[in-house]
Amino acid sequence: MYGSPELKDSKYQFKDNYNVEIILDSSGSMNARVGDKTQMELAKEAIDEFVSNLPEGVNVSLRVYGHKGTGSDADKSKSCSGIEQVYGFDQYDSATFDKAINQFKPSGWTPIAESLKQSFKSFEKYDGKNNTNLIYLVSDGIETCDGDPVKVAKDFADSNVSPIINVIGFNVDSSAQKQLK
Repeated sequence: MYGSPELKDSKYQFKDNYNVEIILDSSGSMNARVGDKTQMELAKEAIDEFVSNLPEGVNVSLRVYGHKGTGSDADKSKSCSGIEQVYGFDQYDSATFDKAINQFKPSGWTPIAESLKQSFKSFEKYDGKNNTNLIYLVSDGIETCDGDPVKVAKDFADSNVSPIINVIGFNVDSSAQKQLK
């Protein structure tokens, strides 16, 4: 999360309208195994459990990146631009959400900055004065597509959308932990 919650800050006073977007890293490194499962399998299970426990009436979105192309230099452009909102701000429906989250496999690069930019465009219709806007970025690594996710996150957090950005570092090394923090 960028910044520290201040009770006086209206951003942290929850409104009646909730919008939650999960941005999921599906880059090749998410194929790494933790025990008998891949990081991607574990992340999908955790996300599915999380969204199934959200209050009724919350608009849910799932954005994914890193699932296009491969980790090769030849596929970098394809992978870095392959960001998709696979479940667009809608009420949670378990069958539809499960279909959306299970349609891709980890394979490519890590365009965190561009995924946040695209998320911002999707959130523009949800003004922070009337909506509580939450983002959960789930990633195991650092930006590999030449973007500046810290700058994008700061600009996004300071916008009229006023999202609360949460970063969930999934099995990260020290350099990734520093950038994600």
